[in-house]
Amino acid sequence: MTRTSHSGTVIAALRYLPRLILYRLPLFLGISGFIFLLACFKSVIQPSLYRETLTLLLNPDFLAVPTKSLSEGGQRPYVPPEFRDFQTIIELLESYEVIAPALPKIQRFFPNEDYKTLQKQLTIKHLPRSEIMEISFQATSSEKVEQVLESLAEAYILYARKTSLRSIDQATALVEEQLPIVQARVEQLQEKLEDFRQSHNFYEPQQLSQQLSQQLGESTSEMRTVDLSIRSSEALLNELTERLQVDENLAAANGVSLYLLLLNSLKSEDQEQARLGLAALSSLDEDIKHPGDIVQLDNVLELLQAENDLTALTQQKEELTQVIQEINKDIQMLAYLDNQYTDLQRDLQISTDSLNRLLSAREDLQLELAKKVPPWEIISDVEEPDQPVSSVPRTLALGLFAGILIGSGTVLIADQFDETYRSVEELENDVDIPVLLSIRYPLDSFKSQEELYSSAKFHSSHDLLDSFRLLETNLKLLYPDRHLSTLAISSADNTSTLSVTQHLTLAFSRSSQRVLLIDANLSDSVQTGPLDHDGSKLADLLVNADMISPASTIELTDHLSLLLAGRPIKNPIDLFSANSLQPLLEKLQTQHDALVIDTPPIQSSAAARLISSQLEGLILVVRIRAVKQRLFQQLIRELKQCGINILGIVAIHSM
Repeated sequence: MTRTSHSGTVIAALRYLPRLILYRLPLFLGISGFIFLLACFKSVIQPSLYRETLTLLLNPDFLAVPTKSLSEGGQRPYVPPEFRDFQTIIELLESYEVIAPALPKIQRFFPNEDYKTLQKQLTIKHLPRSEIMEISFQATSSEKVEQVLESLAEAYILYARKTSLRSIDQATALVEEQLPIVQARVEQLQEKLEDFRQSHNFYEPQQLSQQLSQQLGESTSEMRTVDLSIRSSEALLNELTERLQVDENLAAANGVSLYLLLLNSLKSEDQEQARLGLAALSSLDEDIKHPGDIVQLDNVLELLQAENDLTALTQQKEELTQVIQEINKDIQMLAYLDNQYTDLQRDLQISTDSLNRLLSAREDLQLELAKKVPPWEIISDVEEPDQPVSSVPRTLALGLFAGILIGSGTVLIADQFDETYRSVEELENDVDIPVLLSIRYPLDSFKSQEELYSSAKFHSSHDLLDSFRLLETNLKLLYPDRHLSTLAISSADNTSTLSVTQHLTLAFSRSSQRVLLIDANLSDSVQTGPLDHDGSKLADLLVNADMISPASTIELTDHLSLLLAGRPIKNPIDLFSANSLQPLLEKLQTQHDALVIDTPPIQSSAAARLISSQLEGLILVVRIRAVKQRLFQQLIRELKQCGINILGIVAIHSM
């Protein structure tokens, strides 16, 4: 559910404005009192004020932009005063950067003066249709006015000097910072280039390239000559082979056995065998040779010589091919080295150009520095004012009215941003749980043992008793078919439920029921008993339910008894988790009509949730304007998920 509309909330807030003011009285008094005291200070307490003016003449070139850099002879165009941005100059003159150098000197004489207070007392304005700025300062002391304006004058002069040099100083610093870096880069590249030349003997790359090209050309030309010789030798060899072809059968018929041997030798791939055959034939006597021999020995020898030449030429061609390959490798390596050499030269050229530009920029900055002029100059003297200026009085009635008005508005704004439940209506509209009782009283009605046990009875006002009897009646009307014999009472926040539990059990006991009030705050007990009570407490009974006896409970009235929590336990959830609570409750129910258990705040206590889940129902105590809506909605969801039966809500009004 959501809250009511914004307009309805505002109207309701206005209707309850007096009550809101009482609820937020510290805030209202603080805001109203501050406004009223401020008005009183300005109207009554503030003494006479003194004022003095400092005059500045602006440089006509201050707001003009040059058409080009001054080092190139650029000129700043004249801008008429009516078209200049004097508001920017005013903001500059009152900025912390400009005024800060004056603060130490001012604070030596006036320690409480800082930049904010000084700025509030400064008035800077521009005289129309002129280039004059007036800086006025007022204070309660004429000496202070004089000292502050003198310090400001020094600060303005210092800033003017710094401004005229700032851009050039920054550029010069940048140039001086980059120069060593670029110089080191140039030197590094030069050394790297020289090392490259020495390691690769790369002083004359063009000459080396020409030598390799010449060698490649000569080798290629020689290769072509060898190819021609090979083709010529092959042609001669083919011609001789055809000339020496004879019919072997004819040679055999004629009995030319040596000739057949010669032919077989020539056909053999073994050249050495061919040579041996020719040598044998040559050594025969002329008369032994067949007279009809058609073989001409000269042609055979010429054929053998042609084969030898072809073999030599082929070997020469292989050698030339290897030489050309080596030259091509050298050319490729030369191209690779040339690329590296070119890259180094290019990097060196780029770095050298950068160095030259930086050196040129430094010279330009030095020239521009000589032409700089300050943005303004002081044209008036600072004197101590001798007459106070008139002040505007403030009336106490105006301050009181403004304080009440602003204080009320602050209370309304704070109420609009309040995330808690601001009324019982909002609580009922937000959750689907009945509000059993809405009361307005102090949360802890009984604060001492004497008050609780002076006559072994609760003391309660008649109105409160009637209210809690109404709560009992509402429970019976809401659950007419059920006799609620076990109830848990817990708060939705850290609100104490002591008073609610006491009054509710008292109301139950007045109906002739035997009621037992059990304090389940094992870690921090809130119920108190007689100092001499030494019976078993809840902590003991949870460990051993058989220890229960009439001495375990304190009889407060004929129908009302109390079971104290006992010794403090650091982790009470361990006791309640041991399935020891239910047997104890069953034994206690045989002796009492109703058991009312006061548990820790259920928002942050796991023990309270475990106890409530084992009882017939839970009554939540919610303090209006103390419980946030979002957290309460989340708590309700968590309790329902745990299977806890929420019977209703007791709303406590804080105002």
